[in-house]
Amino acid sequence: MTTPHTRKASIELTTDNTQLLAKRMRQTAYVFAIISLIIQFRWIIIPRDYLYLVDVASEVNFWTWLNVTYMLFAAQVLALSAWLRSRKKLPAVGLGFASLALVLLSMDDFMSFHERLGPLGVELGGGDGFFKFAWVIPGSIAALIILMVFLNAARSTEPSVRRDTLTGVALLFGGAIGVEMVSGAVLAEIGYRRLYILLYHFEEILEAVGIVFIARAGLRDILSVSSPPT
Repeated sequence: MTTPHTRKASIELTTDNTQLLAKRMRQTAYVFAIISLIIQFRWIIIPRDYLYLVDVASEVNFWTWLNVTYMLFAAQVLALSAWLRSRKKLPAVGLGFASLALVLLSMDDFMSFHERLGPLGVELGGGDGFFKFAWVIPGSIAALIILMVFLNAARSTEPSVRRDTLTGVALLFGGAIGVEMVSGAVLAEIGYRRLYILLYHFEEILEAVGIVFIARAGLRDILSVSSPPT
């Protein structure tokens, strides 16, 4: 029975809660990736028609859902941070653009727009070796633009927020571009074998953890902006 003195349960945003949430998000990504790896190595046998549902390299499956969820969560956090900053007359435009960049990345992750850059990448000299996945050539240009957006967003933030943002972006694009190039070279050289499977799982983990760092950066910025001046 509800009384006037009944207090509604609430979760307060604190530094500890922010750390715990980021830790749980990373652990969830690890579990998804480990399950995918085990099944790809055929240590657990499931019908091949359903392999795509758990394979982190496939599209429109559990991993895609997790990644898109993480990206949209991070985008919302950065948007909230930008809104709070604008209310306090603090620099906010950079974080707003960073939030938009994450929305666009989530759309790409869900609909694989970057794969359509393959023909352009081939025209630019891709298609073999480190550029086996030819989309990485034009994709690197897009990654550089997004990197500049995040660097601009981080300029006006606290050191801990800036550190998380830069770490997150480095992991995200280190996986999406750097490890993708290495895995492409391995695929071109030895084919679809265990080394390649390990590499693309490593790539996807880097991307997911990178997004978690960016989300934590946004939460830390909200805490920083919301805290009363000392």
